[in-house]
Amino acid sequence: MPLTILIALVIGGIAGIAGLTWALGMAKTHRFDDAEDARHCWTREFPEVPVTSVTLCQTGAAALIDTPEGPGIVW
Repeated sequence: MPLTILIALVIGGIAGIAGLTWALGMAKTHRFDDAEDARHCWTREFPEVPVTSVTLCQTGAAALIDTPEGPGIVW
């Protein structure tokens, strides 16, 4: 296969995946409603690590999670 066709297929595939991700709404940033929402997202990924406190950022796009094992970030 000629290199020009291969490059066109790769670029088209990457653009298609990016467009499909955007069209399906998977490119939107998640916003936490409150500290309990961030706590729930943390415990869904790390159920064995207890949360001691949650600090949300001003925009609600991320949260600092304090645990006995150290801090963590959820976004």
